[in-house]
Amino acid sequence: TWGGVGHAGTLVTSRDGLNWTRRDAGAMPALYSRTCLNGRWMAGGADGMVVTSVDGIHWVATQVGQVGEFFNTYRIGDRVYLWGQGYCEDGLCTDGLYFTTDGVDWTKAESLPSELSPVQGLPAPYEAARRPIWSGDRWLLSANAGSAATGAVFASEDGIQWESVLVNGLLITSLHAEVGMYIAGDEMGQVHVSRDLIEWTSVQLPGGGTVSSILGSDGLYLASVANSGGGIYASTNGYEWERLPITRASLLGGSEVDGSYWFLGEGGTIIEVDPDQPAPLANLSVRTANAEKALPVISGFVIEGTEPRDVLVRAIGRGLESFGIEGVTSSPL
Repeated sequence: TWGGVGHAGTLVTSRDGLNWTRRDAGAMPALYSRTCLNGRWMAGGADGMVVTSVDGIHWVATQVGQVGEFFNTYRIGDRVYLWGQGYCEDGLCTDGLYFTTDGVDWTKAESLPSELSPVQGLPAPYEAARRPIWSGDRWLLSANAGSAATGAVFASEDGIQWESVLVNGLLITSLHAEVGMYIAGDEMGQVHVSRDLIEWTSVQLPGGGTVSSILGSDGLYLASVANSGGGIYASTNGYEWERLPITRASLLGGSEVDGSYWFLGEGGTIIEVDPDQPAPLANLSVRTANAEKALPVISGFVIEGTEPRDVLVRAIGRGLESFGIEGVTSSPL
């Protein structure tokens, strides 16, 4: 199922990417982080809001505590934790940590779970920007040097002793790791790729922006972008990236669940990308000059499967004049 939501509670869904249905979801905030627990989808958003769904289509927004943005969502055992940041009132700014066991009732946590404790062992002035991720043979995490606006990637085999493997003059905003493929994204739309954590290649995404998440594995990688046109970029090798014609919304993060990739963004945008579902062919257009003794123009398409399909084939001549095309054929058939 494809889905998107916008301002004023607008939510639309589609099964094929062509036919869309508008649904009523009420007021939806900008969304930053998402996870799933016992068949219920949960996404943390702005203004202390959380949206939940049991089918990925119908979403309900709920106010959880007095926090600014739920930037981080963590699933630990039978609990989901939402970490809110940036809530300010009368000059006092606080964070908020809430958990749930069912996605319905939320409780403010009085203490930090050990799994969310700050990472120790990083050299000053670096602080971990996100939780460590497991690549299959070692831990990796992104860290930033505060006011120096310098980002770095650290690696560790035991999660205690950390070694710097990449230092970048820009903040590291996303990280993907698997054995033999390591990709870091930064705040200016660059992805830094390495096969061995020694030699790195920097690639600029065509549209720029902040690389908010990098997902994928086994030859398919997706990068979401916030700001500067937003959107999703795809790559088969990590070095060459192409924007997907899905959305230009500013996407603030993404995650992988059950083989599908979910991206969340401003205006309550929710997008699911299923890499195993091919995109349908919506239009095939061929145009050529037709002159005396010219060779025939042949175009065609192949329909997979054994079920009958409805197709529309048109030969247009004079109708192209409205698009400013000269020398059109008056009778194309």
